[in-house]
Amino acid sequence: MCQRYGAAAADAAGTWERGCVQRRARRDIVETEAHGVSASVVPGISSALAVPASLNIPVTARGISESFWVVTGTTRSGEISRDIALAAQSSATVVILMGLNKIQDIMEQFGLHGKHDTPVAVIQNGTLPDQKNIIGKVSTIVGLTSQAHVGSPAIIIVGEVVNYAQALKEVVKEVIFQYQ
Repeated sequence: MCQRYGAAAADAAGTWERGCVQRRARRDIVETEAHGVSASVVPGISSALAVPASLNIPVTARGISESFWVVTGTTRSGEISRDIALAAQSSATVVILMGLNKIQDIMEQFGLHGKHDTPVAVIQNGTLPDQKNIIGKVSTIVGLTSQAHVGSPAIIIVGEVVNYAQALKEVVKEVIFQYQ
């Protein structure tokens, strides 16, 4: 049941773990307990914060972005969330969960508000060994994710804070060059 979302894991005893930012966690707890599997909520760090941090992307940074939105990209009906249009108007960092299948529509919303050059990161399988990172701009990220065959689960981060990931990439390249 939980595995279909790609965000759950079972321990050796068969206890399921799943993030709780999204409302469906309560539904999952009720369903798992109905099947005789113990379920509980353990406070932790949301993937909306942990996954960007894995690339050195803070969701806020003084003088760059004082706040952030966490938005569902795709609604239960399969449509783009109306909150995307509101978030696209903001100067805040926008973290989009479950939005990869609607990335073109999502980036169009940011483009409508003049943000074609705003940095974007798409992170597939965040914090896992097979994590894949794509960095571009609102105007280029759709093509880049397609070329790289990025799939779900993935998180989309839109905002100037994504530049911190680029800075880290440059430092790593410099360190590697020094030791060759």
